[in-house]
Amino acid sequence: MNRQPLKISKKLSPILTKNEAEFLLNLPKIIPEQGVIVEIGSYKGGSAILLAKGSRKNKKGKVYTIDSNIHN
Repeated sequence: MNRQPLKISKKLSPILTKNEAEFLLNLPKIIPEQGVIVEIGSYKGGSAILLAKGSRKNKKGKVYTIDSNIHN
């Protein structure tokens, strides 16, 4: 079992479950090589980091995040 997604998600965004973290890490596998991933609403960035790691690992497009809220 790969615990890396869970460690990353718990460190950065305790809201994500293990299954959600693994899903986000593997999601870039299905996008076209030159495709992009856009995340709207980043909160603490845990899911963005998982998407970016998956994108880099699978040599797939770029990840862009959009978050208009200011968090304290």
